[in-house]
Amino acid sequence: MCKVVKYWFACNHGFDFRHSKCGGTKHKSTRSGWATACRSDAHLEFVFTVKCGPCQHQAFEDGWKHKLKLADTFLDKLKEKGLPGVREVEALVEQLKEDFNTATWNTRTMFSHAHKERTV
Repeated sequence: MCKVVKYWFACNHGFDFRHSKCGGTKHKSTRSGWATACRSDAHLEFVFTVKCGPCQHQAFEDGWKHKLKLADTFLDKLKEKGLPGVREVEALVEQLKEDFNTATWNTRTMFSHAHKERTV
């Protein structure tokens, strides 16, 4: 018999994880066709107070993209009005973009990856 473990996150995403000795290879016939022999309800349910990894990553990217958009808009306004200090602001915007690239690379260790079901 399979043991089903359910995981729920604060963003209302979740997944089931099945611990099965047979790996889903045992089947039985039903009215609608073939189905796995050991389907059961959740054995354990874990509820986390944090969002799932993809939702955390999306919030992270949205914050950075908003920050970069504001920086680009400010730089465009400086260029449009011909104010001094454009080169310094350009350098700061480039530094901000490099920081974004570095932070994006580091997110692979910050947020958990989405669980993928085993296919049989």
